[in-house]
Amino acid sequence: MPKAMRSTLLFQAILCASLWASPCVLAQELPSLESAAEKLQAATVTLRVSPPAGAENQEPAKISVFSAVSLGDGLLVTPLFENERSQVRVTLPGGGQALAEPLVLDEHSGLALLQMDQKTAPGVTLAEKSPRAGSWVVSAAGWGDEDALVSVGVVSGVDRSLPGASYPPLLQLDLRTASTSSGAGLVNVQGELLGLIVATGEPSNQRGWTYAIPAEQIRRVVRAFRSRPAEQDGVMVIQRRRPVVGMMLTGRAEGVHIDRLTDGGPAASAGLQIGDEILAVEGVQVRSVYQAVRPLLFKQPGDTIDYLVQQEAGQKTITVALGGGVVIQGAPRVKLSGYFQPKILVEGRPLRAGHLAEVGAEPNPPAAVPPDENSSDSQKIAILQKALDGYRSAIVHMQGQLIRQQQDREKTQALIEKLEGEIESLRKKLPPSN
Repeated sequence: MPKAMRSTLLFQAILCASLWASPCVLAQELPSLESAAEKLQAATVTLRVSPPAGAENQEPAKISVFSAVSLGDGLLVTPLFENERSQVRVTLPGGGQALAEPLVLDEHSGLALLQMDQKTAPGVTLAEKSPRAGSWVVSAAGWGDEDALVSVGVVSGVDRSLPGASYPPLLQLDLRTASTSSGAGLVNVQGELLGLIVATGEPSNQRGWTYAIPAEQIRRVVRAFRSRPAEQDGVMVIQRRRPVVGMMLTGRAEGVHIDRLTDGGPAASAGLQIGDEILAVEGVQVRSVYQAVRPLLFKQPGDTIDYLVQQEAGQKTITVALGGGVVIQGAPRVKLSGYFQPKILVEGRPLRAGHLAEVGAEPNPPAAVPPDENSSDSQKIAILQKALDGYRSAIVHMQGQLIRQQQDREKTQALIEKLEGEIESLRKKLPPSN
């Protein structure tokens, strides 16, 4: 039986099993997925990251295995958590071997652009349009010298966030993963790259969600590399700066209001005014300053954010282009760990490369890595900013927990009241006691 036909039958079997309560989907109703799967398999490589030989003070060597996707010309993209002394070995489709070195690291998305010492792996094209909820997607996880493991699913949501993480908005997917799916590519029906898998839901919650960094973040990293000054040495580090909106909010009994504006800042330039009441942010109604500010945690300088406000003339939606910026600089490889750290903590332990982040566990704020005396001011700022981001993410997670706990208490109280009412009703039906 041809390989493409086997893939089609496998896809149909998976879909029929998942839709057992409804009639099986007919073959002619499915999108054609064979071509997309074959393109992605050809561009998927397996990365092995290990400590260098003779490294001092090392535990028994632990090799992390995960996936990366070729963009052509020897370039690989992956959510690699780089250790400056690690060796990155690449297993190509068909079993060929190569070495890779980091070119660009992006603090915000966690993405790394690597350069292989050979250019044999074909590349995939980045999708121009973001997927919509309900879109079919195909993923492939590197599996050494064997064919990459293919999985099919759908986009469940876009612009999603994770508790305890500072990722940009993610794609949420109903998609099966493997142990090497960290860094696995995600393509649409045309075989265009939609993103890279970075996290899965915690197994204990039995939800099975998968999360991916969208292609727009990959495109941003590639664009930074293409515009790199010829004279720049070392690894390019894209350091994120917090987006600036230029206003201060105050929570009152009657709502959230603008208390102060920065002259010439993004908010003032967009038309927001002191005294405006913030009714909604990004289409979501707000009742507290926290709810009004939280969307900024997942934005970048240059992004836009929509505020529905009540002004004297009536309600109005105002779009603010966020200020701030990013710093792009070169760093010697021996200094990379000061810039680039794991972005999710699982059960108090830093996430290791090659293991999908299991979200849902409570994160611990990371300890600040003290800058050494030879660090430049910009490096010290980057290290301290990273620690601050971690604490902010932990606060967001804990606030979300408090909200969920309050909701659980309200549900429990409502259930108690319902049961008490039923008991009282039954008591009234009982015959009077002698």
